[in-house]
Amino acid sequence: DTIVAIMVEPSIEMMVGLLGILKSGAAYLPLDPDYPDERLNFILHDSAAQLILTVKDWTSEKAVDTSIDMIDLESLSTVETAGQPGGEALTRWPRAAAENLAYVIYTSGTTGKPKGVLAEHRNVTAYIRSFFHEFQLTEEDAVIQLSSYAFDVFVEEVYPILLRGGKVVIPGPKETMDIDRLALLMVKENVTFIDCTPLLLNEINRKTGILNRFRLIISGGDVLKAEHVDRLVELGPVYNTYGPTESTVCATYYKYEPSGLP
Repeated sequence: DTIVAIMVEPSIEMMVGLLGILKSGAAYLPLDPDYPDERLNFILHDSAAQLILTVKDWTSEKAVDTSIDMIDLESLSTVETAGQPGGEALTRWPRAAAENLAYVIYTSGTTGKPKGVLAEHRNVTAYIRSFFHEFQLTEEDAVIQLSSYAFDVFVEEVYPILLRGGKVVIPGPKETMDIDRLALLMVKENVTFIDCTPLLLNEINRKTGILNRFRLIISGGDVLKAEHVDRLVELGPVYNTYGPTESTVCATYYKYEPSGLP
């Protein structure tokens, strides 16, 4: 149950870091680089994280506690010695058990101090199995990765499709800031799975003239209205979802029907 923090922007290094932490038997703690310094330091101290993975020394831009060891994912060199020999085969590390932690995600803290939600491997695997039961993903599917990895929606976006051998498409800053670019990227990469908020779905809904058909469209995090998906529903099934982080992503799913929303 060693907790390893990771602070990166959406990238291949993000995926390598997360999977590396899980493979080592540790639990990952995602930190958004855009978080205020006060929140970052609170989370680091409250979680007792023993290590931070990053792609550059964020301490030059963020006033983050430098007493915690750091590893630079980009160069794979130790920024501050972590006390472990480099290059050790991951097969020598202890394998995580069902009751071990997989990740720690902190709540927004809007009603007080943020609190860390501890998700065990059995929680995550049970959720993924339920996801597979409802949504038959295959290696032909591709997801557009839109949520912050510091939110539990990321778990739903990424792990089910990776376990089915599918593709994760990570948009760059230009695509995330421009809905036209984002729509073109989804067409280019033949994206079949979207999982995002109703407000973003509403923007994607306006671009259906250039989009391909989808196998799965999931909305969560806010109130879904018919006007958000009135065109998208013609391209694929739409599900309205809800669930607090404490319940491991989603607790309920409802398949949208054109007459089923206000």
